[in-house]
Amino acid sequence: MQYKLVAIDIDGTLLNSRNEIPAENVQTIRELRQRGVRFVVVTGRPDIMAREYVNTLGISAPILGCNGATMRDVVSGETYYCKSIPLQPLTELYNYFQTAGLYPRYYGLDKVYSFNPHEFDEQRNPFAHFSKQLSRHMEFKVIAGIDELLASGEKIIKLMYPVSDQTLLEPLQQQLRLIDGVEVFRASKLSLDIVAGGISKGVALLDYAFSLGIDRSELVAIGDSENDLSMLQAVGLPVAMGNASDGVKSVCALVTASNDDAGVSRALREIFAMERLIAERF
Repeated sequence: MQYKLVAIDIDGTLLNSRNEIPAENVQTIRELRQRGVRFVVVTGRPDIMAREYVNTLGISAPILGCNGATMRDVVSGETYYCKSIPLQPLTELYNYFQTAGLYPRYYGLDKVYSFNPHEFDEQRNPFAHFSKQLSRHMEFKVIAGIDELLASGEKIIKLMYPVSDQTLLEPLQQQLRLIDGVEVFRASKLSLDIVAGGISKGVALLDYAFSLGIDRSELVAIGDSENDLSMLQAVGLPVAMGNASDGVKSVCALVTASNDDAGVSRALREIFAMERLIAERF
């Protein structure tokens, strides 16, 4: 079998627009797993926020979370690595956002922090609803400032900043990229993710694949967003979702259906049906 490991993004890829896994995706992944194909979820989400989807799929593999900054088996709790943002760039990020009057979320491994005093006030914070949802999965603390965060001893793995107007992201992303020691990704059309320098989905995926003795030519990756680009460019067969941006589609060998049309299932059936036909023929 030419392809041995399939890396799948979650939001906009595995999940449809209702944040559900289409039944076709689940069925196809389970069938291929029985045939010996390995799968791994590589997501911008904290791994704990991906656990329910991995359980649904029945994948027995670590989750590469926070754009590759963590690798953990969320079933056993074993952490393989956790790469946090160093103190200097973390302090610069805090100062930049505070001066601009902006409030990102600061993610630890199992906790999330905010300096927004109105974090859960739906009248003053347009993202309060999402914060309330997040607090059901991770301990969510609203604190006074970075001194309190540092005193907690928490290692910050990722910052996430959401916006209501996507035109605001480009200039903000360019400013944040001036800070040494961080990577800044478009996690979606309306949010930025910030992680430690040198972190990407592509680096994490290749490290994981090589640990299994799998070459990059034997990898398939499926994604839709800017933060998937490094992963898509690292593998033998990159696949873009039908709902992906033109920039993502331009680096992929295959464009499948959208996430609302079970594009993951369609792509996998096309790829592995072709492999099966080749194997039977020769």
